[in-house]
Amino acid sequence: MTTKHKLHFALMCNRSNGGFDSAINLIDFLSAQFEICAWSLYGELYDGHAEMFESRGIPLLTAAPVPEINTGEHVFIYMNDYPAIFRNFSKQWQLQLNKAGSVQIGFNRTLGSLPLEDWLAGCLDKIYFLDTQMQSDWSSMVRNNQLSNVPTEVLPPPVILDTFLEIPSKKQEPIVFGRLAGDGAVPVNGIEFYQHLAAQHPEAEFWFMPAAEILVEAFADNPQFKFYNPNEISVNEFFTACDIYMLTYQDGVPIPGPRSLIEAMAASCAPIVVNREGPKDRVVHGVSGFCADTDDDFYQYAELLVTNSEFRTKISIAARERAQTFKAQHWIEKISYTILNAEKSLVE
Repeated sequence: MTTKHKLHFALMCNRSNGGFDSAINLIDFLSAQFEICAWSLYGELYDGHAEMFESRGIPLLTAAPVPEINTGEHVFIYMNDYPAIFRNFSKQWQLQLNKAGSVQIGFNRTLGSLPLEDWLAGCLDKIYFLDTQMQSDWSSMVRNNQLSNVPTEVLPPPVILDTFLEIPSKKQEPIVFGRLAGDGAVPVNGIEFYQHLAAQHPEAEFWFMPAAEILVEAFADNPQFKFYNPNEISVNEFFTACDIYMLTYQDGVPIPGPRSLIEAMAASCAPIVVNREGPKDRVVHGVSGFCADTDDDFYQYAELLVTNSEFRTKISIAARERAQTFKAQHWIEKISYTILNAEKSLVE
């Protein structure tokens, strides 16, 4: 019988969001190869999260304030929002990670102060980013310290697509525009933007989850608009209803992934996304969706997709095919290789 190597997987369990879902996807894959011990990094557990780990037979421990490991064991940290407070516990992290056989970090939102933690260079084996912009920002910030020598990789969010690929091709009227992204990240002119779209397409519906407060206030009495609280309906239900995935975003706010874009594409939603790092890495403009630089671009592409059902179907099919090229397995291959290579080095 082969003994599995132990992997401590640290993640934020205090919210239910795309970052948490990505971490769970990684854990599900990695548990086939490694003995997983999960650590909740900060805050109270979100309702239902403890049961998710219990059903998987994976222990979920509370970091107090950081995970406790034994010499030679391996660590993967899926950061999510944690970089904002990492520096508060820097000494405790240093004590534990210096014992590790390997250490890997996945970023998906913010770098925080981690580029200043140059001691990490002595124990950190690999860093993963969701887009090239974050990788470039990291490189600029660590160019004068030893962290510049740590290998990095850019990978799309780790999404398991099976259930989204089972969603049937799009249906009858009305056309539904869906936005499943952060509620605070809508453009500053969001009200005017969606007023224009609603007037341009009076038979269409506009679905949001979570619901941005400024849009709820503006369109609460407009029957074209439907607003959902986080997890009020499942992501599958949301994308089953949607024909067009429209990702607008506030200027200057990093776009984490986005995971929901890959899910929408797998569900055969035709995407129109802001032309920025992350979304533009997923959508091949004019083939599997559209990347918009201006509001007028969004309006133009929306008109094209709404009024030409055959073309919309063609784009949605290409989007589904494109989504299937983004495989969570790529993460597992990279993470596993790093761990097994570290084990080999210890033996030698």
